[in-house]
Amino acid sequence: MARIIENIENQSNKRRIIEMSAADVISIVQEYQNLKLHNKSYDEIKKILNKVNLFIVEDI
Repeated sequence: MARIIENIENQSNKRRIIEMSAADVISIVQEYQNLKLHNKSYDEIKKILNKVNLFIVEDI
């Protein structure tokens, strides 16, 4: 489970610092490896992942 550590808001953007579990990190890496398996370049993978919404469960 992920846990929000800090919300960062400034004039140009809003970001969060999130603590993730090992399972969350492994899940994200597996998604990347699945895309890389099909011999896609870094730029192609980045374009694909920019279109995808990645959801990580967070602790409340």
